Amino acid sequence: MVAARAARRAARMGPGLVAGLAGPLLVWAVYAAVGARAYDHSTQSDPYLQALLTAFLAPAVALAAAQLAVLTGRSGSSGDATSHGTSTRRSP
Repeated sequence: MVAARAARRAARMGPGLVAGLAGPLLVWAVYAAVGARAYDHSTQSDPYLQALLTAFLAPAVALAAAQLAVLTGRSGSSGDATSHGTSTRRSP
């Protein structure tokens, strides 16, 4: 959802990809710093493996979500600034 929203707002895939990767990589980085702690049964090893799996899947999911959001955003807009309720006029 974050990747799609960022991509749609910017009308580019780059911000959506970064937004979609930041969260899972941040969570995985915390678990990577702490470690799997196999000696502590599954209280830390299961979340570690889930965060690692999410970090591996995040690029594909974020890319697909960002690309879909950009494509649907382009086809649904008329291309002018007034379609979103904003004006292109500047006040003096």
